[in-house]
Amino acid sequence: MKKIAFLLIFVAALFLISCNNETPIVPSDISNVRAEPRPGGIFLQWDKPADMNFDHVRITWFDPLHQVERFWLSSIYGDTLLIPDTRAKFGTYTFTLQTVSVTGTKGTPLQITSVSLPAPITTILGTLNAVPLTAEQLSTNAQDPGEGPIANLVDGNAATFFHSSWRGDRPPMPHWIQVDLGVEVTTNHYYRIWTRNRAASQQVPVDFDLLGSMDGDTWFLLRNFTQAEDDLNTGAGAEWTSESFMVTQPFRYIRYSVNVVHTGNTFFNMSGFRFYVGTVTIIDPENP
Repeated sequence: MKKIAFLLIFVAALFLISCNNETPIVPSDISNVRAEPRPGGIFLQWDKPADMNFDHVRITWFDPLHQVERFWLSSIYGDTLLIPDTRAKFGTYTFTLQTVSVTGTKGTPLQITSVSLPAPITTILGTLNAVPLTAEQLSTNAQDPGEGPIANLVDGNAATFFHSSWRGDRPPMPHWIQVDLGVEVTTNHYYRIWTRNRAASQQVPVDFDLLGSMDGDTWFLLRNFTQAEDDLNTGAGAEWTSESFMVTQPFRYIRYSVNVVHTGNTFFNMSGFRFYVGTVTIIDPENP
């Protein structure tokens, strides 16, 4: 037994000596290293040696965002690497690329510098809620004197309706509805309308402007809507909801200004109107 144990120890010693005396393999170097700025990233690329005499490429750099040294090992089959989470505000990044052989021997270090394009801004939209409206907050330039009082737009009854002036010496188009929202809108918003539920009498807007104002006197265009672009619903008793869109400048008043109706008449009607606003969170990685 003592002879067997001694023999095992001898073989193990020879193995360790053999490993320690392994001849280092010098790897071939990569070449033509280049870098391309990307939004919030930097794309690295290189040419591999023809003899493929290396095990992997080690890429190292300093990450100024997290204040740490980073590295990445790219296999023998790789020749690109996208460095994520970079920032334009940090200026120049320096990368060192170096081949490594199976024995751990390193090749010639190659350096390349690059900047990052600005990291993308992320917009997170919160829940949108209806703004409570009363008849006292509504006005119009073309109330019909005989039917469809403007208060019907906010009574919650789909059977009632607002009708702009359609008889006699009426105002020229556009006919509009104006709303004092009672609050300053600075976030994303959308609105919803209901058409009159009587098909024979409905006059549905198919081209209208949504205007905004801070004082009710000076107006700016929030957006123009058309049937062709926005798939407006012209059916009787139909509900149509706009897409949510962002505020370009604050407003308190809105004006729903009708240019054209689906029948070609110079007046319109509708059953209801609601305006919705919500919160928005903007994350700018370059300016947290």
